[in-house]
Amino acid sequence: MKLGEIREQLSRLPQSIFEIDVELAKASGHLAELKESLEIAELNAELTATLPEKSNEDTRKRIRAEAVTKSLDVKRIKSLIIAEHIKQSEHEAARSMNLRQFQAMMALAELAAAEMNMLAAKTRKETMQWLRQDM
Repeated sequence: MKLGEIREQLSRLPQSIFEIDVELAKASGHLAELKESLEIAELNAELTATLPEKSNEDTRKRIRAEAVTKSLDVKRIKSLIIAEHIKQSEHEAARSMNLRQFQAMMALAELAAAEMNMLAAKTRKETMQWLRQDM
């Protein structure tokens, strides 16, 4: 990899990481909103469940649980939560990959700097030897 490519990557990757961080923050906020919506939808499903007049507590709990399970709103919001978790995981994977690439580019930049220093030292040494021969 050439020095220009390393420079380009080192200047591009931090912005990319930042953009992914922004997306992660948005996904996190959206996920919190969806969880609140899920709680409301579950509560609505429980409240709208028709309960027999003469039923014991266990029967009422079972009917409420069934109402929550069968609620289309609850199902829809749960699927949105799953999709948001998937999106968040994808963003985390992309962030991790970009961080590893940035670390690799830093290592390559350090290696290139070491090679240049070695070449400069060698050139200085050869120059000094040449100057001594002329004296």
